[in-house]
This record gives sequence, structure tokens and C-alpha cells, in this order.
Amino acid sequence: MSGLVNKAHNVHYLIENPKSTVLFLKDRLLYVSGWFFGPEGKRAKKIIAQSKNSVFEAEIVARPDVEQRYSSRGVSIRRDCGFEIFCDLSRGVKYVVIKAQEDSGQWIKLGSFIIIVQKTKRQKTIDAYYQHWLELFDSISPKDKEKIKARITKLSIQPLLSVLMPVYNTPEKYLIESIESVRNQIYPHWELCISDDASSDPATRRILEDYRRKDPRIKVTFRQTNGHMSANSNSALELAEGEFIVLLDSDDLLAPHALYMVVEEINRFPEVCILYSDEDKIDEKGKRYDPFFKPDWNPDLFRSQNLISHLGVYRRDLVRKVGGFRIGYEGAQDWDLALRVWEQVGDKAIRHIPYVLYHWRAVSGSTALDIHNKPYAAKSARNALVDHLARKQIKAIVLPVGPSFEYHRILYDIPKPYPKVSLIMLSAFKHSLVKDCIESILFKTDYKNFELLIVANGPNCTNPEITTYLDHLQKRAQLRVLYDDQNAFNYSKLNNWAAEQVDSNIIGFINDDLEVIKPDWLTELMRHICRPEIAAVGAKLFYPQGIIQHAGVILLVGGVAAHRFSGFSREYSGYFSNALLQQNIGCVTAACMLIKKEVFEEVGKFDENLTIDFGDVDLCCKLISKGYWISWTPYAQLIHHESKSRGRQASEHSKKEWIYWREKWGKMINEDPFYNPCLSLEYPYALAFPPRRKNPWNQ
Repeated sequence: MSGLVNKAHNVHYLIENPKSTVLFLKDRLLYVSGWFFGPEGKRAKKIIAQSKNSVFEAEIVARPDVEQRYSSRGVSIRRDCGFEIFCDLSRGVKYVVIKAQEDSGQWIKLGSFIIIVQKTKRQKTIDAYYQHWLELFDSISPKDKEKIKARITKLSIQPLLSVLMPVYNTPEKYLIESIESVRNQIYPHWELCISDDASSDPATRRILEDYRRKDPRIKVTFRQTNGHMSANSNSALELAEGEFIVLLDSDDLLAPHALYMVVEEINRFPEVCILYSDEDKIDEKGKRYDPFFKPDWNPDLFRSQNLISHLGVYRRDLVRKVGGFRIGYEGAQDWDLALRVWEQVGDKAIRHIPYVLYHWRAVSGSTALDIHNKPYAAKSARNALVDHLARKQIKAIVLPVGPSFEYHRILYDIPKPYPKVSLIMLSAFKHSLVKDCIESILFKTDYKNFELLIVANGPNCTNPEITTYLDHLQKRAQLRVLYDDQNAFNYSKLNNWAAEQVDSNIIGFINDDLEVIKPDWLTELMRHICRPEIAAVGAKLFYPQGIIQHAGVILLVGGVAAHRFSGFSREYSGYFSNALLQQNIGCVTAACMLIKKEVFEEVGKFDENLTIDFGDVDLCCKLISKGYWISWTPYAQLIHHESKSRGRQASEHSKKEWIYWREKWGKMINEDPFYNPCLSLEYPYALAFPPRRKNPWNQ
């Protein structure tokens, strides 16, 4: 967070977005953000982004994190030192300059950017730095190997691992490299179970026979007829004698410490039944790229995309118990297997290893390079999910998501009769949009069994114009009003009080600066909150300009929390399509949140020590600490005129609340389980330098 200093003008500043001085934009919207303060902690008179004749003026925002950082150094600055600029740029190459104006009227240049606005893919910042990251944090040195070998001798559990490798006409070079990646494992207790699916290439049989002769740990069976992937995988499974099976395609590679890391996790959690790791891709020249740094177990995301493959590891007896790989699910046979084993063992028996242990070969004809190379895979995946939901007796519809239909949306049924939900909205009636937002909620929402409970707080709420308006509205719609014009504003206390006044089993907390985009927003949220395993659910919110404001929250980013994908365009898919997929998450904003009333009361409601800020983050932390699931759905969409209701005035009290929250949760929440430790806490979904993990062989 350390900013830049312009000594000539005695100003401090930092431009946090964009993060590159040269940026490719798929759309025309450029998001600029940062902070600035001048002599005596004053904020700028004006901050702009300028591109030729176009000038875009900044909106001033509160930055308690910056205020806290400098106050700890004895420097007093204004809390509202932050800024955001939304630039609507035309196509082509643009030179954009960021300037700040002092009270004297003099302009100071803060930075400049070359922005290329065209219809190309957004610049992949992770790949730009991945090779350097691999050199620093993903290289196993000879010294590391010796430490790992010494560490293995101390492990109390050293199971036999059976690596299953189905083979069919695999190119000679890739087949040899794949087998050698198993033989090069530092962990010694493995067997390689290979099944050849009647390959027509004689080189395949020759290679497999040769390896079977020279390494007794390699078992090979040759099928007489071609049975496709599921049948071939089952033939490999028949050879397995290990306690766990490890799935490996015949052209992919295992990292040399892959099996060792699996056994480390088994020793840490002896009851584990499914393990999975992070992965990346590898091209025909051996260059690694496109790493997938996954969250810890995330059941909703797993139903949206196959998190477990690759690397996927299972207890052998469970795989055989569920019938192995099912015929007819080729292309998604591993996803189908994972779903069936998960049903047997539940959430607590699944572990994630935050290391890139699997390298997925991306060459011509592979699904790693293009999902269209196996068009049947999408159909198989959908069928596997439909079967899974049916076995779980979950009434739902599975819909494809994404241009290649490789992802899925689960349209969960809402039980009938439709449950009532009470939406609680606090309002001081300070901004002109309040009436529009209230009427938007009341008259543009297609879910009918809801009430809107407005808590009118502050001196404006007894204004005759306001009371007359609300009285009139109550005659037309499912609206109740509570007046509280005596007490100072306390967000948590008012919401807790309002929640006591409702008889619904489901409560919604919504801001008075929300506007409905899609009428089914509440229906979509109800699809999730009515699921027995879900305690709370949040929506996807956009700025009025159509830019993402909220897509779930990452805990600990920036010291407290950060909205995911904030500042990106509506169409932005996110890291591995995260912005488009239903998933579990550590925190959602109470600007639009549904929660089960029973759970809300069980965890102690909102903490009334948090009067303005961090109340929703604190509530979500309590839910997670109690073992509850929070869900986020991108299909409930609203516009959020953020902070129109209360403004962004600097507040010493808010800074104290931030400190209170950190002291309360800092030691308990060391890592957000829904955000990989290899990803940055400073810049969401960029690489972490270094990753926040400890190599077990160094402990």
C-alpha cells in the first residue's frame, strides 16, 4: 500500500487500478481507482482522467485502510482520500493521463496509461508472471528432494497409491513423458496401473511392454476390444491394489512431489476420502501456463465446474463401492465418479492441496486446448449432474453456461407454497433515488410472497412529505414502516430490532439504493436460501454504469475484505469463469443478502459494536466459524447506487470499528478458504509473491 511521493508538491498518492501501464480492453469501460492526499492531509480539489478531448471526473470514496496506515505513522489525513473514475473510451489506442488539482488550481500528473480498446481477450496478467513465479515458488531443488525423502520416513501413514492410466494411441513422446513423471515421483510407494484400449498404433504396445518389463511397479493390461474411456478406466481399476487411486491421463504429467503431497495430506487428515490439487496446462514444448488455483472444498462451485479433476485422488474401496466409472458418461466420467463418491462421504471428507501437482497437456485435439474437441463431454457432464441431483432427491433443472457449455447453472426448485421473506431496508431518506429504489423493489420483483419493512431513521423520516408518501404506498403494496427518529444511526442495532418484528423464517437485508435489473432477482435468491444446507445467500450488484460492484467478498484482501471483480464490465467472466458461476463464498454484502432467521439469531445477529461498517463481514465470519455455508449467485442482479444513502463522510468512529473487527477476527481467520493462498491479497486474482503456504518438508 506504500504510495508515491511528489516532493515538489508534498503530495502522496497511489493508482491501484489499472495495474499495468499498457492495458488491453475487451470493452470500452476503463476503471481507475486509487488514493491521494496533499499537505496537511487534505484531499484533492478535483481528480480527472483525460484522453485527448475527453475528461472523466473522479468520485471521491472513503479509504479507512489508508487513513489507518498513515495514522499509525503519526500522519493525520482525511478518510475520504480515495477516488474512482469510470472512463467510457472509444475503440483504438488511447493515451490516458490521471491528474489531481490542488486548492491553488495547479494540476499534478499522477500517472499515464496506454489503453488499447479492441475486441480481443483481456490481458492475462497471471500468465505474464507465471514463469517467474514457477522459478521462485514451484521448483523442487535437489536439496528439497532430500528433505522430502527424510520427511517421508517420519510419516506414520505410508499407503500404496495406485495411479490409473487409461491409454489409447497416445503419441509416443507424450506417453513416455507421462509414465516417466510417475517413475520420477519422490514418494516411493506407488503402482502404475495401465489399461490399453486396443490401440491400433503398434508403438503404444511396444512402449507399454517395455515399461512393464523394466519396472515391477508398472502393471499393464491390453483390452481385446475398444471400450472407450469409462470401460478402459475400469480395466485399469481392476489392476489396482492401493488404498487410494490417483487418476492420470496418458499424455499428462504429475509434478515430482505430487504423490508425496497427497500422502502428507492423508497423514494430516486420516479420514479423508477425496483429495484434489491445483493444476496448470503444458504445451507441446513443455511450457507451463494457465494455472488454476482452486478454492478449498466448494460444493456449489463443484456443481458448476469440475474442481476435482485434476489431480483427483479417491479411496479405492469407495470407487469400487459406487461401481467405478460409468459407461455412457465418457468425457465427464471423472466428474461423474467424483459426484457419486461425494454423495457417499459428505463435505468433511474432501481435502484440497494448494499446490500445482498436475500438468494438463494442451495440444491439438485435447480438451485442455479446446472443449469442442470432445463435444460429447458437455452432454455427459450435464447427465452426470442431473443423475446426481436425482440421487440426492433435489428437485432442480441443470442449464448449460458458457460458450462451450462446459459450465452449469443449477435452477433449484422453491418449495410450495412459496415461503414468505421479509426484506428489511434502512433509510434516512437522504437521497433523491430512495423513492425510485423502493418502488423498483415493490413493483418490479416477480416473487410475490414478500414484505418490505422500511426502518425510517433520522430527522428526515418524520417529514410530512415522507410520511404521506409511505402511508400512500402502504395502501398499494406489501409494505410496513417502522419509525425511529430518536436514536443515532446504528446499522446493526436497527437491523436487529427490525428482524425481531417479522414472523418470516427468511430475512433479507437490502439497501435503499438498490434498483432491480431482472425481475427474478428475489426468486433466484430464494432458490438458494430454501436449500437446507445454505444459511445465507448474496447477489451480483452493478454500478449504474453497468460495471461490476459486488460479486462476493474475499476476506483479508486489503486488510479486511474486497469485492471480487469490482470495476470489471458486466460481461467479464472472471478467473476461471468465477464471475458467472454459482458458488459458496466466505462473505457477501448485506446490501443484498438473504439469511435464515433461525441461523441469524443463533449466531448472535449483527454485532451492535459495529454501528456503520463491517457488520455484514462480521456476520458472515460468524456463519463460517459455525460451519454454515454461504452461497453467491450471479443470476440475482441489481444496480447498487453505492453509498448514496449515507454518503462517504470521514469518520473516526468507523476507523475504530475497523480496528475492532480486526482484533476480533484477525487471529481466527488466517486465510479465506474460498480463495487460494497462491493468489494475492493485495490484487485479487493476481499471483501471490510469495504464496501464503508452508512447504511441509521445511517444517
